[in-house]
Amino acid sequence: MKLKSKLKTINKKQLIIFLVIMIIAIFVRVYEFPNALKEVNSDEMMLAVNAKAIADTGKDINSISYPVYLLGFGGQSVLLLYIIVLCIKIFGYSLFVVRLPLLVISLISLVVFYDLIRRISKNNTIALIGLGLLAISPWHILQGMWALDCNILPHILLIAVYLLYIGIINKRRWMLYLSMVFFALTLYSYGIAVYFTPILLLALAIYLRHKKKISLPDLIISIVIFSVLAMPIIIMFAINILKTNQSIYFGNITIPYYESLSRTDDMLFFSSNILVQFFINIGFTVLMILGEFDGCTWNSSLIFGTVYHIVLVLVIIAIIIKIKNKSLNFTLSNIFSVTADSNQGSDSRNINFKDSFSKFLILSWLCTSIFTGIVINQTNINRLNTIWYPLIMLATFALYYFYNYFKKLDTNSENSIKKSKVYAISIISIFIILFTSYLIYFNCYYSNKIDMSICFSRGMYQSLEYANILPTNTVKVDNLDNDGSIDIYIKSNNYFTDKTFDSLVNQDELAKALNILSDDEVLIVNEKRNVNIDNYDYVKFGEYYVVFEK
Repeated sequence: MKLKSKLKTINKKQLIIFLVIMIIAIFVRVYEFPNALKEVNSDEMMLAVNAKAIADTGKDINSISYPVYLLGFGGQSVLLLYIIVLCIKIFGYSLFVVRLPLLVISLISLVVFYDLIRRISKNNTIALIGLGLLAISPWHILQGMWALDCNILPHILLIAVYLLYIGIINKRRWMLYLSMVFFALTLYSYGIAVYFTPILLLALAIYLRHKKKISLPDLIISIVIFSVLAMPIIIMFAINILKTNQSIYFGNITIPYYESLSRTDDMLFFSSNILVQFFINIGFTVLMILGEFDGCTWNSSLIFGTVYHIVLVLVIIAIIIKIKNKSLNFTLSNIFSVTADSNQGSDSRNINFKDSFSKFLILSWLCTSIFTGIVINQTNINRLNTIWYPLIMLATFALYYFYNYFKKLDTNSENSIKKSKVYAISIISIFIILFTSYLIYFNCYYSNKIDMSICFSRGMYQSLEYANILPTNTVKVDNLDNDGSIDIYIKSNNYFTDKTFDSLVNQDELAKALNILSDDEVLIVNEKRNVNIDNYDYVKFGEYYVVFEK
């Protein structure tokens, strides 16, 4: 009966719009996957080679058995790692498999986001606006295309919030407890969650106890579930901060101590001058939110931002209008007042609590994200990635607020309807233009923007592609760095199926290969090796030379 009643609230037109948005979102994300981004991020590479090592041996590349945190390039979270390990065991090792988990979870997050807004607003139109904004968001499109550990955090957090909301509003204890599992998983998603998640949960716990909407036994059980699951990663950070020089073992699971772990250096509390750094971090966080750009062209575009600059502008304008009207109760109030059930009597208290809890949940999510940005030195798009979901939510409410605002400008109902329709058509047209422009930018210019970056292959994949089409039978590749890049590029793109491939792992092998290079061979060598290739023809891609006989 409940399912039928929910289906009745979604008319045919809204269902078609939902399906169209989802089809567009899926197509944009799966088109040319996993090679829409041909370059592979260095953190992504590290995650891939560690996942392959654990899938094969149960130990990472440093011979640590099932670590709760990776050393990586200064520190790397493991939730995405172990999902990739599972996928490798099922599907084998390739770039497709490495990038598949984030693609899937980002698509799931679209539906979760839609349903969360629908439940909050009791309005399918508002939910569709939110789904549409998220579907075309440059941030959301990009983060699902490669396997960066930090990119899984906002999705796990969204699911945790979604489960908590249903658990509290619908009084379903099992969903409340399950939400604690996902909140604990956020700590294994990205290091900043160690600061973010406990603060958010503390704020929510205080609020819910104050409103008498969570019993003391349920609160205690929730704390126990979260604490037990989060304890290994909390211990890991503790022993590394305290410099205990000793790892801890629970069977095959390792809570590792790393001599060179650098993630604590990124935090405000470990700065040499905390007060000065505090104000610097405030400036960085504000600029990051307002500008939606961190200087890293592979994270976001200066022109388009993370969620398009117009989105934040609309939120700010909505706040100004509310303040001007001497109503500091932001956009959410208006939406709930026109969309919530109009039942009176015994249900009115529940409706009022739902409204206030929804506002508190989103705003505390937003404020905790801002706080997290401030306690991280020189924050960037990735380190601030908990903020983009609540910002898109606020933008959704702002867009709908303006729709109602234009409706009420004129007492003449026909004029108000015309104005609201003009507003809706104008906004949709603007976002279609922005989205189309971004797709053109992404497909025509984005690869050039990130090409040769220090975080990527720096010409490796172009060199492999070029060597593959040369009329030679043997390809020898400089693999002295042994960072795993050669393996994953060759496996993911099926290079050299009709050629002999030779990986050169030391300087002697490289020198010998160069001295005896024949006209049936091609050598790929990094420019930093300082080898003499004057006697050969060559083509350079980034840092790599493709060398062959004249």
